[in-house]
Amino acid sequence: MSTCATCVIGSNRATSHPCLCLTGFYEDSLKVCAVCSYKCSACITSATNCTACNGTNRNNNFPSCTCANGFYDDGSNANCAACDYKCATCTGSATNCLTCSSSNRAVANTPKCDCNTTGYYEQGSNNPVCGACPYKCLSCADITAACTACKGTNRNNDFPNCTCANGFYDDGSNANCVACNYKCTTCSGSATNCLTCSDSNRAVENTPICDCNTTGYYE
Repeated sequence: MSTCATCVIGSNRATSHPCLCLTGFYEDSLKVCAVCSYKCSACITSATNCTACNGTNRNNNFPSCTCANGFYDDGSNANCAACDYKCATCTGSATNCLTCSSSNRAVANTPKCDCNTTGYYEQGSNNPVCGACPYKCLSCADITAACTACKGTNRNNDFPNCTCANGFYDDGSNANCVACNYKCTTCSGSATNCLTCSDSNRAVENTPICDCNTTGYYE
């Protein structure tokens, strides 16, 4: 068995016997020790056979040393880079999502993971959670949540307002507009809060009740 008197200078080896490879290098049967992969702080027999992992946001699951969820390997840096806010996991680039960060993001639209266009919108400020559109919107604009299409029955398609048709009112929570009382042509807030009366013989001055004129008429 041979014993080194001195180690080869510039070979990425220790300077004294037994001339082992320095940390971050491995023995590949040559005088000069080969460098480990960027994601290994130590390796053996090959550059990617890590025995310890290198960098931040990287799992310590050597020899593979994969990135933690929410981060990706850019192929050159020890530190794993953050995925885009829309992605729970990504690969190759921040916006190439493998899985989406919110159940209201369009899985069918992976790798982009935009919010579902029906009923949800981007809230902005890199918020991973899609906002729910107002009850009367089938779809709505990002950030503002203004309706871009209206939802429900007996509702005008006059987005972004999405008002109720004449004879119906918005109860403040349901997509479907509710019928006004028979005494009202139009109403607001409740079925009996008439804005206009359904018959010229109803007392306009008695709005919002719209009872029949007491002189000459009856219900």
